[in-house]
Amino acid sequence: MLNILTQLLNGQIKPFEEIGKNSDEIKELEKFIQQNFNELNNELNTKQKEILEKYSTNTEEYFNLLIEDAFCTGFSLSTRILTESLIKSEKLYIK
Repeated sequence: MLNILTQLLNGQIKPFEEIGKNSDEIKELEKFIQQNFNELNNELNTKQKEILEKYSTNTEEYFNLLIEDAFCTGFSLSTRILTESLIKSEKLYIK
């Protein structure tokens, strides 16, 4: 376990980069989002493009924070589940 934690700490394992890679639905949505962004961007004046770029950057930061929070919450929950299952199984065999 220490090895995987070390790899995670050193950035050798990047679970957030794997999100959606195997999902055709997510890939399709990403394609549509990019197409719509490009269409909108082409219709805007310079000031509006700046606002759209700021909005896009803020939205990306927001989603990155959500992904980070979801990962941490999931990790904590799985650790609690594992700990509880180990304690319960230990009690079963100690009797």
